[in-house]
Amino acid sequence: MKKLVLLLAFVAPTFAFLAGGNFGHSYYAATSMAARSCRTNTRLYLLGPISKMAQGKEYKKVVETYMKEKGLTRAEAEKEYDKYLENPNDFMLSKRADYYISLGYKGFEDGVIGEAEKEGRGDEMREKMADFKRESKIKGFTVIGTFIALFAYLKVTHDADPVAFEQMLHSL
Repeated sequence: MKKLVLLLAFVAPTFAFLAGGNFGHSYYAATSMAARSCRTNTRLYLLGPISKMAQGKEYKKVVETYMKEKGLTRAEAEKEYDKYLENPNDFMLSKRADYYISLGYKGFEDGVIGEAEKEGRGDEMREKMADFKRESKIKGFTVIGTFIALFAYLKVTHDADPVAFEQMLHSL
């Protein structure tokens, strides 16, 4: 039991660090008011026919409004709304990428930098993007390192005393 507590003492701070977010340097959220205002909540989103039944009139109202605004068919509007319900952040980022491509940029990142340069903030945006990428790599390596350490610990524990290890697993 003592070993398990030590293991949790090692793993818990790592996950607390990772759960802390991106420290305000997300260039994705910084580029679009829609992306900033669109945060995933803990509500379970149901897609397709289940979503239609669960949300009923609200679902139909949103789809009809979207059809009128964008000039889409019902099937196209439902497909778009279902994509939004599945993952609002990715949906908005995809729409922003499409917008930047329509302006002639290669993709989202080039569009963000290009538009920031028009406002005289190109260097600032490049710095934010570099910070975001660096922090993402650190988080990724931290998760990978934590699991490698966890598996190494479990392997050493199992090899040292297989019977005690089995008993510990059964007591959990």
